[in-house]
Amino acid sequence: MIGALQTIESGQQGPTILRSIAHTDALSRVRRTLSTSPYNPELWLALALLQVQRDPHDPVVVEALKMAYFVAPNDARLMPVRIDMVAHFDALALPDVKDLVRNDIRLILIRRSGLRSALVSAYRRASKLGKAFLEDAVESIDPSFLATLRG
Repeated sequence: MIGALQTIESGQQGPTILRSIAHTDALSRVRRTLSTSPYNPELWLALALLQVQRDPHDPVVVEALKMAYFVAPNDARLMPVRIDMVAHFDALALPDVKDLVRNDIRLILIRRSGLRSALVSAYRRASKLGKAFLEDAVESIDPSFLATLRG
């Protein structure tokens, strides 16, 4: 499932009509599955990723992302995708989302050093706001990693 999330996140391109049909079908399947498995964080993240591709400003994006955090706040497998998504699509406008992402960053820098490359990758894809947030969060937690983050 994590691989599927990364594929969705990367937004692999295909013919527009096929992409639209596949996207609608995937969105429908994820929603249907969530109705019977609401405690699956990967499904909530998939819903957020699919919806952000359709409309980045849809409130469903933020709500699904929050559910992915609430259901599995310390799931290291989801941290890279969550951080990348938030930094890339400017979901950082909401303070509670900022706090959730900052916690992921803190866990990576303090306890999951093997995931530090995910921070660098997210930084490279991040929007201007996302880069500023990542720099600030990293500097406040582990200033020695800031140079690595910036590459």
